[in-house]
Amino acid sequence: MQGKKMEDYRFKRSTYMNTYNVDIARRGSIGGILRTFQEAGSLNMNLCKPSYAELLDEGIVLMLSRMDIVVCESPMLEEDVEIQTWACFNDSPVV
Repeated sequence: MQGKKMEDYRFKRSTYMNTYNVDIARRGSIGGILRTFQEAGSLNMNLCKPSYAELLDEGIVLMLSRMDIVVCESPMLEEDVEIQTWACFNDSPVV
């Protein structure tokens, strides 16, 4: 991993908040926000090895044990959002 920076491992996905991911006030719900994170993570992992499908074929499960999220302002219905992921190695993110 020597010489690599976080940008080398970053994955970005642009999407928008649809009706499935907002509450009655048209504001992004916690479940909807987490769903968009899951979709981005899944797409990111499909580009890398091993993919979710490959792990499942081997009887292996990937589990997220921690999540640190700060939502400064909830996205609204049909608002564009950009989600970014990055790889972590040895319990710390690549810097």
